[in-house]
Amino acid sequence: MTTVAIDKKKFKGTTARVTITGVRIKTDQCAGQSFIRSYATLTSSTDNTDDVITYLGVTKAV
Repeated sequence: MTTVAIDKKKFKGTTARVTITGVRIKTDQCAGQSFIRSYATLTSSTDNTDDVITYLGVTKAV
C-alpha cells in the first residue's frame, strides 16, 4: 500500500476548505488488480479537547 499526500492545511477558527479536482494516479508494476480510495483526516485541538476524524471515500478498482 502506498499513501500519496495531495494537500495539507493548518487553520485557526471553525471553518476550512480544501478543494481538489483533476488528480490522476498512475499505478506501475502491480501484481494483480489495483484499488484506490481517497481519505481526509481532520485533527482539532482546543484547551480541553483533542479530536482526530478520518473520512474514507469509496474504494474503486483501477
